[in-house]
Amino acid sequence: MTTKERILLAIYREYRKGNSDMRRSVRHDGLQLDPGSFNQDIQSLQSEGLIRGAVLVRDRSKNYPDQVILNQVAVTHYGLHYLRRNLLAKTGE
Repeated sequence: MTTKERILLAIYREYRKGNSDMRRSVRHDGLQLDPGSFNQDIQSLQSEGLIRGAVLVRDRSKNYPDQVILNQVAVTHYGLHYLRRNLLAKTGE
């Protein structure tokens, strides 16, 4: 499973619990990821249309965010389709 898929699955699990504010529950340290990689993967997931609502904070001169805020993040319909097709069957959910 890629790091992006791990993050997407973590967001999906929290959202299923009814948690839309994931600032404390979906974090780079909880997933044992480097903060920079975590931020880049969140940006990628959002630009690919798998999640929505992440706030990306970055300096204008950088391509990747210095910080992400996940207080209104959710998996999109496309993200759910991706999860069902590629990940949920493997995890038994």
